[in-house]
Amino acid sequence: MLTPIRIPDILVRERTYASFTLRLLWSEAPLLLLGAVGLGLASVPAWFIWVNLGHVPVVSLLALLGPMPVWTALCYPLGRAATGRPARFGDFGKALWLGYARVLLAGLPFLTALNLWVAATSLLAAQPPLWVTAGVTVNFGVAVALGMATLFALPTLVLFDLPAPRAWLYGLALAFRWPLVSLGLLALAFLLGLGARALGLAGWVLWPMALLPFNVTAVLLLMRRGYERERTQKELSTP
Repeated sequence: MLTPIRIPDILVRERTYASFTLRLLWSEAPLLLLGAVGLGLASVPAWFIWVNLGHVPVVSLLALLGPMPVWTALCYPLGRAATGRPARFGDFGKALWLGYARVLLAGLPFLTALNLWVAATSLLAAQPPLWVTAGVTVNFGVAVALGMATLFALPTLVLFDLPAPRAWLYGLALAFRWPLVSLGLLALAFLLGLGARALGLAGWVLWPMALLPFNVTAVLLLMRRGYERERTQKELSTP
């Protein structure tokens, strides 16, 4: 069993979010570099299939089995470091072992919607009626929304040791209650991707580890914000 993070122990605040995350990125650089290597190795099968075959369902399955659990497990020691505890690489192995099946379940909705959208786009090449175009557009919107929710659900799963359905509901709530944070993370991922493209292979290996601390601290900050808002509401409703 993972030791869940206690919300009162969360150190990141809104005014210090960027500086706190950058300090975390610097202090945990050795862990993140090792994580980058592990994530890169886990991504090799999916990358090979994509480059040589372009088969999206197989690539999605390999991403679900490899990179996604590794990414999620790395969130756990990084989250511990964000609460002032030591980040041990052994915590990564523990989170990977104990959370693997839950990560597969939590990542499945987004990858299913993404594959449905990819399959549906093939219909657009045949000049389909308007209802098909509308359906593909709606499906794309659903895939993006599920992707945003998954971006929050996966760290929540290991940081607070939650079952997959509950972590996914938390991820959905965080993504839609604070959509600007979700869009900010997506924008950051896009900018880091442009930088990785300019740097080449080394950039593609390192850019996920540059994004990961921002993902973890965003989840911690929003969970703390929701907790404090709920506590304030209870205090105001108490006679």
